[in-house]
Amino acid sequence: NMVLQLIPVGLLGIMLAALLSALTSTLSAILNSTSTLFTMDFYAQYNKNASSQKLVIIGKITSCVIIVAAALWAPQIGKFGSLLKYYQEMLSYIAPPVAAFLLGVFNKRVNGNGAFAGLLSGLAIAVVMLFYKNEIFGDMHFLLIVPFLLTVSGIVIYLVSMCYPKPVAEKLVDTTFSMRELKAEFRANRALVWYKNYHSWAIVLLVLSVLIWIIFS
Repeated sequence: NMVLQLIPVGLLGIMLAALLSALTSTLSAILNSTSTLFTMDFYAQYNKNASSQKLVIIGKITSCVIIVAAALWAPQIGKFGSLLKYYQEMLSYIAPPVAAFLLGVFNKRVNGNGAFAGLLSGLAIAVVMLFYKNEIFGDMHFLLIVPFLLTVSGIVIYLVSMCYPKPVAEKLVDTTFSMRELKAEFRANRALVWYKNYHSWAIVLLVLSVLIWIIFS
């Protein structure tokens, strides 16, 4: 509505063309990514003798299924009030199991099986939240629910990881947090001029973020 009311007629056409271009490019990227993910990571592993032509066909079928599923789900978006709120709420349900992958950075006992189980459990929780959020959390704002989802995903990742062997030491090199390496990096960056040291810019970014949060909160 704001675009239609405030932008002049000439610029309105350019703006709508830009919005449609962004929409189609995003849709194309999503379809390409999801079809490639299913075809190469799942179907190709299941059927190792599949030809390239067959993989392309499977990818096209996957894209069609995704489009149909999205079209069937689209009417449900209206229940969220606005497209922006829908996007933010969906992201808040999907992001926690991904963020819980940080356990693998700070804990050398976490393995791939635990991470995969955490991702699947997060997906299941997201589906449950879509239909039963009010029954579980009542009128609580969806951003306040994120810590609970993060905690559950982290617990699943850790417990499942404990049921499988510890990752070999070679896989942990340069992939897990090390205080020794952090101190060495601080010592190396201390000799740099402040504007060439990314630590200085990180502090500036943090301060600006806090100021923006204070001003607009």
